[in-house]
Amino acid sequence: MKNLKLCLAVFLLFSVACAVSSTDSALDSARFALDDCSPTATTACQNAITEADKVLVTDANNADASLIKSAAYAGMGHVDMLSLMSNLADTEDTADIDQDTQKFKFIRDALAADTDLANLRLAITSLTGITAPAATNASYKDYYFQLGMLQALEAFIRPTKIAQPTATTTVDGTTVDDITADDAEIVLNDFLDADNNLGLGGIVDSSDTGWDLVEMTRKNYCAV
Repeated sequence: MKNLKLCLAVFLLFSVACAVSSTDSALDSARFALDDCSPTATTACQNAITEADKVLVTDANNADASLIKSAAYAGMGHVDMLSLMSNLADTEDTADIDQDTQKFKFIRDALAADTDLANLRLAITSLTGITAPAATNASYKDYYFQLGMLQALEAFIRPTKIAQPTATTTVDGTTVDDITADDAEIVLNDFLDADNNLGLGGIVDSSDTGWDLVEMTRKNYCAV
């Protein structure tokens, strides 16, 4: 009986160790794939999503896996998250550039002419589709910061992509009438949610990098 109990204990410990090892391995693989993810290297993006999904199968609310999956979809959607994060720091330096131009600079630099709305939406729902991490979770602020960034971007991008001329033509026949009620609802929710999530992500007053983005979302929501 003692030997049986010992075998069961060893088996349980081995099972737990394997599960932890498998999760860590999949997360590492997802991170490595994400390093190579770009609009011109979508295979790497998809590999990052596949590896992240391996973690989410057994831990549906894993914030780290969801952040990687979200970033991979953003990469396939031609949204440069690294450029976005980098340029946020530049928005406070307005000494040699018009203030409004500077505030929109980070959005311009984070986008490509062929930004894909479907993948941008998947980048957002990859985060909203899980139970948000608790404040004690190491990824708490990263989760809300990335989610708020993506929602703010979508709020500006979605109506612009739908209703303005394409990059290759001066007029493509689209107008504000092409913005559907569903699109309008997404944009309005994005403005509200981005404001809240950026605050939870650590942008709470004018001393925080990225505060200009919070101001932009509030002003544009009021204008809408």
